[in-house]
Amino acid sequence: MLEYLVVLLFGFWLGVAIFLYVSCYWLEEILDLPKPQAAHNNRTIGASGAHAQLKRLVARVVEEAAALPALARYAAEPSTPTESSYEDLLATAILNKVL
Repeated sequence: MLEYLVVLLFGFWLGVAIFLYVSCYWLEEILDLPKPQAAHNNRTIGASGAHAQLKRLVARVVEEAAALPALARYAAEPSTPTESSYEDLLATAILNKVL
């Protein structure tokens, strides 16, 4: 009776181990899901994290653009645009909404 119980427990353990191995292989290799440890330097992933990264990127671009000497000359002599295309107005609206 004891031998039967040992064989039964060993078989159950072996079945669970094989199931877990196949499940992990299926999740990592076949589905190609990202690993939770590779969270891009512990930054928040998702819509709010992407939004925050985009805001930082746009702020850095604006700071770098403000440091350009040609932009400083242009800012001293502003000219009013006479005609704006639909694409220009749409791009301005989108940037205003994002920022």
